[in-house]
Amino acid sequence: MVISGEPDPTSASVEDWLTCREHLRTLPAKDEGVSVALAIANTQIRKLQNTESGIVAGRRNTA
Repeated sequence: MVISGEPDPTSASVEDWLTCREHLRTLPAKDEGVSVALAIANTQIRKLQNTESGIVAGRRNTA
């Protein structure tokens, strides 16, 4: 199975990753490639949400 449309990890927004994740959820869950892509999307979403809220590596950004 080919998974297309994965956002660029260096420039994609949270919205881009959310859209990608929603698309991945429509694909067969038992496919290992889909599972990996979902894990990547979820990780990127969490990372970007933490960055936007000022939390980096488990610490609140006070600078």
